[in-house]
Amino acid sequence: MGYKHVEVSAIAIQQPAGDNRLYLDGVPVKQEVYDFGNKLRAVPAFRGCKFGIERSAPPSSDYACNKVFVYFPNQLYVMGAIGYSDVSVGEKSRTAFFIMSHMINNQKYHWSRKETNMVLTQDVSKAVVNAKKYLRPYTPADIAGITAETFSDAVRSTSYKYRSGERSAYVALQGAIDDAAGVITQELLHLYYSGHTFQNPDARELVKQLVEATDELKEAGGKRFCISLVFVHKSPIAGVEPSVVVVGGPPEGVSVVSGGDVLAKAFNDKRRVSEATTTYTMSELPEAIAGKVSVLNMVEDQTFVEGVGFKYNESIFYVMA
Repeated sequence: MGYKHVEVSAIAIQQPAGDNRLYLDGVPVKQEVYDFGNKLRAVPAFRGCKFGIERSAPPSSDYACNKVFVYFPNQLYVMGAIGYSDVSVGEKSRTAFFIMSHMINNQKYHWSRKETNMVLTQDVSKAVVNAKKYLRPYTPADIAGITAETFSDAVRSTSYKYRSGERSAYVALQGAIDDAAGVITQELLHLYYSGHTFQNPDARELVKQLVEATDELKEAGGKRFCISLVFVHKSPIAGVEPSVVVVGGPPEGVSVVSGGDVLAKAFNDKRRVSEATTTYTMSELPEAIAGKVSVLNMVEDQTFVEGVGFKYNESIFYVMA
């Protein structure tokens, strides 16, 4: 099943319906969740936090939610969720307060079960203590680990474009010659480079396509880019400029032809990510990075722009320099 990392932008802003149900920030909730949420909000570390549900799952008019996400509006991801529900295993019935968080790895359960990322208690005061321990904002290392694989897939797709272009040209040439393909291909390349006039113009065109595709692959493979992960924290206070966290990628740079696996490994290395992290205000952001972010802001989410970078969403970018 795996843990679902929910972005704050996916949380719906709710308004109370004016009925007799209990509400936390506009979300209709059960009595136990209502009490849990208010006790949690009284803790200094959670003052100003919000409770919500995903925009894709609005409650019905007579429903009270048994789970709400906990977040701060200026963060990229919700810290986790709190709730109260039936957590029965087998035939034994049991209701309990629960915390759900990416920081929890409960090995009592199989990795595919949601309980793997939960801690349970029937005591609301203990539940608040658990929330203080496990509901934490995502670190730069956490965000890098979540988003790097998507970016790496985009780089792998670009690599495939170059490799498939060369392969398609090669296959087309192979279809026009006999079983001694390797020898004949080398001979045809020699004739092409020496300026030989081919008797059949189509044969020359096929060889030309192979030469051009091979040159493109070599050129792309020879270019190395320095990659930086950039994510923008918007301030909840009007007039305060956003802070920008920049995580440097592999110092030796990567190639779009062979860099996908290198990137995935580098951005999943939490120690390296922590050491390579710098925080700026928006006005302090280096011009080279700011310019690329501006370009990426003009494209759709999950878009890779060769030579510029990759836009994961409106707050997270991978910039190529």
